[in-house]
Amino acid sequence: MIGVCRFIRGEFLLPKVSRSVMSLFIFAGLVFTAGQVWADGPHWEEIHHGVRLLEETREGPVNVWAVAVDVCADGVEIRATGEDEVRQRTSAFGRQVGAQVAINGGFYEPDYSPTGFAMGGGQVWSDDITAHGFIGFGEGGPNIWAPRKRIDEIPDGLSEAVGGYDSVAVAGEVPEFHQRFCGERHPRTVVGLSRDRETLYLGAVDGRSDESRGMTCEELGQWMIELGAWEALNLDGGGSTTLWMEDRGVVNQPSAGVERVVSNHLAVIADGQGAPSSCPREWVEEVVDDDEPGLVIEDVEIAPAVVEEVSNGGEREGGGRRCSAIGGGAAWWWIGLVLLVALRRSSPEIVAD
Repeated sequence: MIGVCRFIRGEFLLPKVSRSVMSLFIFAGLVFTAGQVWADGPHWEEIHHGVRLLEETREGPVNVWAVAVDVCADGVEIRATGEDEVRQRTSAFGRQVGAQVAINGGFYEPDYSPTGFAMGGGQVWSDDITAHGFIGFGEGGPNIWAPRKRIDEIPDGLSEAVGGYDSVAVAGEVPEFHQRFCGERHPRTVVGLSRDRETLYLGAVDGRSDESRGMTCEELGQWMIELGAWEALNLDGGGSTTLWMEDRGVVNQPSAGVERVVSNHLAVIADGQGAPSSCPREWVEEVVDDDEPGLVIEDVEIAPAVVEEVSNGGEREGGGRRCSAIGGGAAWWWIGLVLLVALRRSSPEIVAD
C-alpha cells in the first residue's frame, strides 16, 4: 500500500515508495504545515490543554491579549459567576473556582447588580434577557444572543451566562455602531465564538495610556474576526478590563492602576480530565495508546475491521477503536523532512558546466 505507515514496538517505519511519491509527500507536508502556521499565527502559545494565549502590540500602539479555548477539549469547563460569588475581583473568582483563566464579565449598577442577563451554576440571578445581549454555555454548546434580539424565555440547557453590549461581530462581519462609547477608544473586554462554536475567544485590550490607546468597537470587531470569531460581544471594559491566569496573575494593565472589584466573571477550567461542559457536538474522549506511541485511540464504536497496517486516519483490528496519528502538520513535516533527506542522498551529483 502506497503511503501507509506502520508502528511496530514503538518504531515508525516508512514504506518503500517511488521518488515521485516522495516528492508528493514533501509538497503536501510543506503546504499543510504552512497552512497551519498561517491559520494559527506566529504568536500563539499553548498554556493548558485546549487553551492558547496570544500577546501582541498592535499599531496604535495597542496592547492586546487573546485566549482561544477549544470548548470540546477534554476537561474544559466554562464557569460564570453565581449569585453567591458576586462582587469580587476577577483574580479572586478565578482562584475560588479553580480556574486556569478568568476575565471580567458584564456591565453592572453601583450596587453591583448586573445590567442584563446573568446565570451561574444553573441558577438565574438576573433575568433581563431583552435589552443587552449575552453569551451562554451549557448543553448544546456555547452561543451568543445579540442585544435587542427578542427572547421570550431562557434557552433550554443553559447553565452559565454573562451579559454584554454591543455585538462587535455578526456573522463574520463588523456591524454599524451608533453609540458614542463605541466610537471612542477605551480598554475593552470581549468574547467571541468561531462559526462552528467549538472555539471560544476571550480578549482584553489595554487603553487610556501612552503605551496602549484602547480600541473602538469597530476595531475590536475587526480584531476578533482576524482571530477567527464569527460572532463577538463587547463586555464591560474601561477600568473593569481584567484578564487573569492561574500561573501569571493579571496579565494586562488595568487602566485605574489596580484590579477592580466587579459584578460577575467568566472562567475557564482546563484540567484535561473528563467530558467538556459545553461542547456543541458529540464528545469523543481521546487517549494515547501506550502500546503504539504516536497514535490516538478514540473510544467510539465503529464497524469491526481487520487491518494489519495502520494508515493515517485509518482503522485497526480490536476493541472497536479508531486510530489517527498525533501531530497533524508536525507529523507531515517530519515525514517530508525524512523523505527529502532520503531523496537528496539517492540523487546523482550534478556538476555545473
